[in-house]
Amino acid sequence: MKNSKPLFPGHLWPKYPLWGYFNEADPAWAEREIDTAARYGIGVWAIDWYWHSGTMFYQEQLEQGFLKAANRSKLKFGVQWSNEDWAGKALPQVHSVEDCVRATDYIIEHYFSQPNYWRIDGKLVLGIYQVNLIQERMSLDGWKGRQTSCASA
Repeated sequence: MKNSKPLFPGHLWPKYPLWGYFNEADPAWAEREIDTAARYGIGVWAIDWYWHSGTMFYQEQLEQGFLKAANRSKLKFGVQWSNEDWAGKALPQVHSVEDCVRATDYIIEHYFSQPNYWRIDGKLVLGIYQVNLIQERMSLDGWKGRQTSCASA
């Protein structure tokens, strides 16, 4: 957006970030965000996480930024699996049983064990943006009876 131009006289565009441009994968940037959020009473980040067709992407904010921030213990975090189709981006979401299991196994292994992973009444919180996409494109019966680390997480 930084290269956008106003479309008409009086169009207040482009907009610029108040703190300037930044890299979400930079732990120093994450520390600034965490300090600000904690100072104003925010206790949890729900961080977008993308996985489709066996590929994870845009995880740098979480894995390189937030989780490596020296002050990360000031906030809890939870994963929000952003599994929506991206209109116009030629990235339809594909969710086979095997792929969903691999994605959830990754989340369990890399995030659920973090000391500041978000829990409500002791139970782990995982957001799924459009659970209907998973239900429409795969049978949840494929997970029934499967013994995984999910049961113990």
